[in-house]
Amino acid sequence: MGYLMKVYLKSIGIDALVMEKWYSEAVAESKVRFISSCKFEEAIVIAKRILNEATGFKVNVYSVSPLTVIIDGDESLKGFLNMMLYTFSAIIRRLSGTNLCAEPKEEHQVDGVTRFKTVFESSEDLSSCRTIKRNEEMQRFAILEKDRWTKVLTNDIQIDVLKFISECPVSMQEIISCFDTPRSTLSYNIGKMMEDGLLEFRVDENGVGRYHSNYHIFLMTSTSSKRYSGIEAITERYGFMDGYLRFVAS
Repeated sequence: MGYLMKVYLKSIGIDALVMEKWYSEAVAESKVRFISSCKFEEAIVIAKRILNEATGFKVNVYSVSPLTVIIDGDESLKGFLNMMLYTFSAIIRRLSGTNLCAEPKEEHQVDGVTRFKTVFESSEDLSSCRTIKRNEEMQRFAILEKDRWTKVLTNDIQIDVLKFISECPVSMQEIISCFDTPRSTLSYNIGKMMEDGLLEFRVDENGVGRYHSNYHIFLMTSTSSKRYSGIEAITERYGFMDGYLRFVAS
């Protein structure tokens, strides 16, 4: 999830640093919420184990005072490093009460392995993202991809229509019969989707007109109930992925 978020933000020119911190806080919260508080040294061991299991990269503690960590991985490690360090320090803070920041970072290449050595120092700048809770009024969204371009869709009706049409081309009558939405509302939204290039209308050899879409949905929320029945719109074979990023930090 973190990787998809980072790639999407980069594609539209947004610096993901702040969101990476918030996301790392959410990960730390979910991993340690049922673990009791402990001493600093024990918190380091727990943080190391969690990151090793969660990322597949190898985290080693070089020294405790100052806390020095060596992380080994492949060439993709550089893109994940900030989130790993944020998560590592957030886990330690939650378990031991010790607040840390990571400086500096040194990169080495050893026998084809990408290695970063990081020194954590004490910090008085406590993160504002201490507690993470889910937003009760989560806004639905879908991130779409076409020809290496991404687009965000937040209109509920358009999201549901696109999910439906992504399964196979359908006629207006088929859309109307599957949605508990007035025809005029559906027609308006379909017209807007055609203006935005999300849908195309084609007439087949039998003279039947159907709507098509070649956009791929690679991240979307799905907690809201579907507005149609009998349609299995989200399947693994089409590469759909459910998820949400609506967190409120306090």
